[in-house]
Amino acid sequence: MNKVWKQKWKEQRQYDGHENPGGFGSSVPSPGPSEPHPPLDSQPTVQSAHPSKRSQASLDSTSLPPFKRLKTAAHAHIVVEPEVDPSIPLEVVLLYDKFQERVETDLFRRIRLLDSSEATFPRQFKEARRVAAELGTCAADLVWRRALKTIDENISLCSEEEEADAPSELFRKTKLKIKDTIKHWEFTIPNLDPNSRGFNVTPKFWQLVQILKSCEPYGEDFRGIVFVKHRSVAFAIADLVPLLGEQIPFIRAQALASQGGLLVDDSQQQDVFRKFKVGIYNLLVATKSVEDLDIPKAMIVVRFPQKVDQPTGTGDQIYPRKLPRFWSQPTGAAKKLFPLIITVTHSNQPPHAPLLLLTRFPLPNFPPFKLFVSSAPIVVETYRGTAFAVDNEKLSSLHIYTLRLCRAMANKPFNCLIEEMPYFLAPISSTWKPSSQGADQRREVADHIPWDLVAQAALSWTKPLRYGCLEDITGDVQDAVVQDRSAEMTRRYDVLRVRPDLSPLSHPEDSPREAEYSSLLEYCKAVRKNFEGLKNETQALIEVSSIMSGISRLDPASRPPVKNGPPPPRYLIPELCFKSTVPASTFRTALLFPSITRRFDGFLLVKELNARLFDHQISETLLDQAIAAPSTRIEYDYERLELLGVYSLNRNKAANLTRFTGDAVLKYMASIYVFVIEPSNTEGALHTARQLIISNSALFLSSGRSGLPAYVQSKPFTIKSWQPPNFKISEENEKARSNRQKKENEQRLGDKISADVAEAILGAAYLSGGVDTALAAAKAMNIPFLCAEIWSDFSDRLLIPPSTISAKLKNGALEAVEVIIHHKFEHPHILSQALACSCPTHASLAGFDRVSYERLEFLGDAILEFLVLRHVYERYPKVSPGGLTMLKGAMVSNSTLAAICVLSGLHQHILLASHFANSVSEYISRLKLKRSEEYELARLEERSPGQYWQETDPPKALSDVVESVIGAVYVSDKCSPVGVEVFFEHVLKPFYDKHISLKTVAQHPTKVLFELIQAHKCQKFQLLKEKTAGRTQCQVLVHDVVLASGEGPSASVAARNASWCALDALEGDSEFLRICDCPKTLEAKRRNSKAFDELLNGLEE
Repeated sequence: MNKVWKQKWKEQRQYDGHENPGGFGSSVPSPGPSEPHPPLDSQPTVQSAHPSKRSQASLDSTSLPPFKRLKTAAHAHIVVEPEVDPSIPLEVVLLYDKFQERVETDLFRRIRLLDSSEATFPRQFKEARRVAAELGTCAADLVWRRALKTIDENISLCSEEEEADAPSELFRKTKLKIKDTIKHWEFTIPNLDPNSRGFNVTPKFWQLVQILKSCEPYGEDFRGIVFVKHRSVAFAIADLVPLLGEQIPFIRAQALASQGGLLVDDSQQQDVFRKFKVGIYNLLVATKSVEDLDIPKAMIVVRFPQKVDQPTGTGDQIYPRKLPRFWSQPTGAAKKLFPLIITVTHSNQPPHAPLLLLTRFPLPNFPPFKLFVSSAPIVVETYRGTAFAVDNEKLSSLHIYTLRLCRAMANKPFNCLIEEMPYFLAPISSTWKPSSQGADQRREVADHIPWDLVAQAALSWTKPLRYGCLEDITGDVQDAVVQDRSAEMTRRYDVLRVRPDLSPLSHPEDSPREAEYSSLLEYCKAVRKNFEGLKNETQALIEVSSIMSGISRLDPASRPPVKNGPPPPRYLIPELCFKSTVPASTFRTALLFPSITRRFDGFLLVKELNARLFDHQISETLLDQAIAAPSTRIEYDYERLELLGVYSLNRNKAANLTRFTGDAVLKYMASIYVFVIEPSNTEGALHTARQLIISNSALFLSSGRSGLPAYVQSKPFTIKSWQPPNFKISEENEKARSNRQKKENEQRLGDKISADVAEAILGAAYLSGGVDTALAAAKAMNIPFLCAEIWSDFSDRLLIPPSTISAKLKNGALEAVEVIIHHKFEHPHILSQALACSCPTHASLAGFDRVSYERLEFLGDAILEFLVLRHVYERYPKVSPGGLTMLKGAMVSNSTLAAICVLSGLHQHILLASHFANSVSEYISRLKLKRSEEYELARLEERSPGQYWQETDPPKALSDVVESVIGAVYVSDKCSPVGVEVFFEHVLKPFYDKHISLKTVAQHPTKVLFELIQAHKCQKFQLLKEKTAGRTQCQVLVHDVVLASGEGPSASVAARNASWCALDALEGDSEFLRICDCPKTLEAKRRNSKAFDELLNGLEE
């Protein structure tokens, strides 16, 4: 496999030539200190060894080694850290094939013959085994050669013992024989040709050699360090390097261990370091314990792990939670600001004014997205404006204005120095209008900022409300946020209307707050501290409602707390009130700002992830959905990327995809991959090999190695946890701040979530650019497709058996099948393998990489599922994920495929053994009878025919042959999808369209309906029945909302009719179930299954 990493040190530029130091806009961002390390590896060598001396472990080189394309495999890894910046090591993870063999060398076996108990030199036996596993058989023999001196000393010690007994003498003679064997042994040299039978090093050591070879252009300036776990491995590598003169002639290696071996005191260590500095040695092979020493500078550090500690993949894991790098860019004095105008559009909400977000570096274009107020959607759009200069006075006003607004949003005493502000907020006057040419056109916005309002709000949060005549009050409460006290942290109100019919001396009958008092004035005297009376006791009152703050607006199911009836009216006395210096329309938008910035953070992370792993090849809209877990409770999640949609998609339509997109794409790619690279394996072996790629545990480990979990969005957003970057809470102590930050910067992910996200990303990649993009994404996530870089590589490696060893078809079978499938075979003899479902495999195939019937069936099964999932999305764009799953299951079932086989005529050309022919004939007779009965019934009931084949058990050979023919077409076309797509369009699709829909996937529509609802983890659903005048009315309720209704002469008929209507409703509006908020409650999840079973039991009559 070629390298899985790419050089990513291009000069970063963005947006009209503005530099972007490590931010979101980099074409490919350079990993920085905040970049998460792959979970399977410890911290980089230099960092972990010298956290305070990182610059000492680097050379001031301006370029990295010109690494070559290295063959790798996704089983284990070496970490390479070329030093670009002296303070920031760049980590590169290289993968290699895991060495499976446990080979004992000829020398090892010869020594064991002399000492089967391994009692003479136990340490050397152990080290030889370890080195063989780490470096290969060649290096294992060198362990014995290095041990000769120790063996000599050991034998001399035995000879000096007085009056040695017979066993001791035998022991000494054994040691002498071992010594002689080693001294006269002809040691082999390393063979680095992986294709050679004499290949005698491990893939891990081979990979190390490739890394060193790539550094040859540095010549005499090269300095490198290799860290290993065991000293025996360090010495073995140092012994191997001189034997590789032609491969790496410029390398001069020296082993370095802090205990035993070559280095016995500090003077020897310092001598090695001195020689390393001057170039006598240019490669140190050291044990991990040496990391604590003051190691000289090196331009490359390689961690050569003895064993990779991998997560078990059996539970939840705690990962760092990635934060957008954009907000960690340098702050300092701001001389120029880049505006982003935030607008809110809605149909039934009070006015929301645009809000300006001002940053030191330009933010990218963000797509429109939805927030939710009482489950009603509001649309947020952004427009980028032209950058403008700002003086210190205006910047100071913006600073205080932003602090006041953020404090009001969260009701927390935030503070932040002006130099550390990540952004500034400002209002924008009504004279500014969005461009008719869209969000991409930049507008001059500096002239539309009401600087007087910004300065006024910076000076004071509130000012007294006017309370004179009615006109004064009415005018002053327009677009106003009102408070009943001047404190900054207090309750705020919207003004509903001015009440001239009421005064402070009135006793509002509809306000329970003043029920025990004779008037509102008397109430104020009783409850307000230091109340000194009113100057005007006849002023009109204002009727207000509380402004709801502290609520996430990302959740489609969000609702205000449920109360009994509408809230009672509340009346305030204008003379006692204060008006915020921020208009109500601006403040309403500001209350949405925490939820808006959470979505901005998600979009920025998508851009970083797309650059870091996928070279911007995946649609950001789809990638955004792919990394959002259902627990985030936003408008979409990765579950909608699990079902297939492949043609041109707008944002809303794309949101209807589910996780099966990636699942189907992965199964499709993995099936073709194992079919191609394992041409002689049986179907069972192919299943096993595929499972090693597509299983949840495999995906969990692969995605973990790529660092993907840090980008997954799984935490639901809460306003309580919202805090802008660099902001601090005044009364928060350091310990509390540290605990809060730690909690916010990590997340717990289930292993299955990591696997699901990887599948969803594959689906997003396929939808973005087809199979080549999906393959590139899989390799970026370390999913082991080792021998393919582009899709055509599968075609190049595919082996097709010669026509001379194929079974003989029936007369005219080839022509007849080509007519049925509307496609000609490029290699017609492959068809005979597909149709030989019950014939014994030809012995003549045993010596060739054969394409057998079972293998073709294996391949065709994956291709068929892929095509079906693509079809159901296109055919049913509004069906919920659960419904699409049911449709897919019905279409690929054995009974359905058997019926298609018979209806199309494929069954007539199967090479059947005689004992299978009778069962097939009987099935065909029963199937034709059922078909006639169903068609007649459908004609009488004026409906489409249903699944008449369901009650007839078919011979499995009939369904298998449909899959094997699909596989044969694909292989014959050299992995081109054209033929199988034509087959699907002319044979399978017409059958599906005529017979399979949501109404026909099960006999009882109520069961289907509630399986769909249950798939959304909804617990609040019920079927209400009411008998009236000999008929029964039935309603389907979800969260007390009527989804559909029906009636009939009996309860069962009424339930059936209501369920049909409900299925139709869900097919037309899959977003209906977004009203459900049951997944928020774990108790609801536990009750779900029980409620569903009780409901179905109650329907039985």
